[in-house]
Amino acid sequence: MSGLMILERTPLRVIQISGDRAPIEIWAETTAPTACCPTGGQPSRRVKRHYWRSPGDFPWRGWGVQWHLWVRRFVCCNPACPQACFCERLPRVAPHPGGTEAARTAMVRWALIASASEVARRLRAEGLAVSRQSLHRGIQAMPLPDPPPPRVIGLDEWARRKGQTYATILVDHEQGAILEILPDTRPETVAAWLRAHPTVAIVT
Repeated sequence: MSGLMILERTPLRVIQISGDRAPIEIWAETTAPTACCPTGGQPSRRVKRHYWRSPGDFPWRGWGVQWHLWVRRFVCCNPACPQACFCERLPRVAPHPGGTEAARTAMVRWALIASASEVARRLRAEGLAVSRQSLHRGIQAMPLPDPPPPRVIGLDEWARRKGQTYATILVDHEQGAILEILPDTRPETVAAWLRAHPTVAIVT
């Protein structure tokens, strides 16, 4: 089962595998001697308690895979750290419920191409439990790419209060998006903005 994402970099000892029905269920426990506090980076050996996590993984040869991981909650050894306790982080498992990082990332990317409902339906048919709502949340949590620097912009007055207060609106013609609204309509304000954006070649 070398294709399973959790096994690639996570120190685990497999306790039991149940493969007589779908999904395949794997019980395992973590084996790393220490874990590092995510706030201060201090390693700790002091285990406060254990608990189960059950992330889903990519299907293996058409069979769904469900993990049951016996993981630990540690006590931070740094008395000055504001985080007194922390859960150990597994390299391939998301810190929140839902599955492996690789599986979650792939599912969200698929939902960007096709409909979230169709992706969720097909994944459930493969044995990977996921909902349309969880895919939508994953899409909303994705960071937006940085826009390209403006090259062709439009410039016009913009009324904050019609007939009383006016500002300057700047629009990126190539991206079809508002760049900024300057606080007034003074030429020196616009000139300062243009000096700060040397990539602008055309102003309309």
